[in-house]
Amino acid sequence: MSEPFLIKHMSSGKFFHPRGGSENPCDGTEIILCSPIHTHMHWKFVRVEGQWGYIQHAESGKIINPKGGSLCSGNETELVVNNDRQQGALFSLDACNHHLVHKGGKFAHPQGGSPCAGEETKVVLHSDVHAGMKFAFVSPCNANQEVKVV
Repeated sequence: MSEPFLIKHMSSGKFFHPRGGSENPCDGTEIILCSPIHTHMHWKFVRVEGQWGYIQHAESGKIINPKGGSLCSGNETELVVNNDRQQGALFSLDACNHHLVHKGGKFAHPQGGSPCAGEETKVVLHSDVHAGMKFAFVSPCNANQEVKVV
């Protein structure tokens, strides 16, 4: 399991955050982009097979899943946290291209794809690849310092 990190939307400067900011979000809580940084938005990567693993909320232990948990989720499927650990919850963190890749082949995006995502924009899966869907994995101590997630 990796050290804790933040997931930063590169063009807006906002971060992955369980809606409401709870240290123990309820199952089904949406992942949104927000500006404030605090300990309830730290993540860990739990490698399962090869490059694939779970993105785990550091405090609650819940993991990011596409809503409904499908491996073949459609475009605009919201990302949520819950306790389910299944194939549909596997992601790869592509630090070279700054992508969060779902095992089903889609990518994490701010809903609507805007490079200037507003506060509380939902994070969804989508098949498009563009500059507005790049994410960096950064230190909780310095949000401008990228970290290697192992």
